[in-house]
Amino acid sequence: MTQPDDYRKLARRLIEAVNKKVFQLLKGDCPLEQLLEGSSPGDTLSHYFRCTMCNRRFDLHADTFHGHVEWEPQAAGEAQNPTVQ
Repeated sequence: MTQPDDYRKLARRLIEAVNKKVFQLLKGDCPLEQLLEGSSPGDTLSHYFRCTMCNRRFDLHADTFHGHVEWEPQAAGEAQNPTVQ
């Protein structure tokens, strides 16, 4: 993802997945809905999700200043429980 709109599209899909209980948002630097606003809430953002079907954790990290986004599935057996907020 290289454009801010790409990140907002992903945020919309993640909000939908959380609302449908496909993913559980474990922790985030801001509410997912805030990602849809015109300006970024910070230069770097992280959100941590858990798939409700397989229990695998997925980490979303964004460097909004440099335009870099990573969506990282965590391997089974890695830390699966960041503090829920």
